[in-house]
Amino acid sequence: MGKYDIKYIVLNAIRCLNILSILACIAASGSLLAKTANLSGDIGYYNFFDLAEKCFIILLAMCVLVTEIPMVELLRDKINTHWPHFGNNHGFFVLSACFLFLGADVLSFLAKKGTDEEHLGGHFFRLVQAAGFMALVMAIINSVASIFGKRSGEPARRVRSWGKASEASASHRMEDMYMP
Repeated sequence: MGKYDIKYIVLNAIRCLNILSILACIAASGSLLAKTANLSGDIGYYNFFDLAEKCFIILLAMCVLVTEIPMVELLRDKINTHWPHFGNNHGFFVLSACFLFLGADVLSFLAKKGTDEEHLGGHFFRLVQAAGFMALVMAIINSVASIFGKRSGEPARRVRSWGKASEASASHRMEDMYMP
């Protein structure tokens, strides 16, 4: 039997969608940051805290992006130690909560005065809408993947990282596990 099964392939496809959704949230928040900084001088609706919130959202999305990129194996022990819920020994529920927060925050900015399609422009308005809805949909998909993606007590993140090899060599990878 090969190393890759259907769960491994589906979970890695979801990882690609996660990365695209995070990048869309970063682009939407960055465009809102730029456009509202421009609008705040003309209209006066936005203050420092609105702009600081967008900077915080971009920073949060970048941190979540680092945990999702598979090439960052150099940081994997640091992530397992300092952010254990984003490590290989947990599912995707915290990631789902982050996506829920990102999507709700991006979409909530559209409810403010001056962020309608006329002020933002059609393309930016649709970018913000798409990024917010993508993040909300990915929150649901990651919750479902966390439940159905695990295998015999192994969390979905470990199945996504190692495929079928996660079952065979789980006892040999004690150094990858977070020990309190």
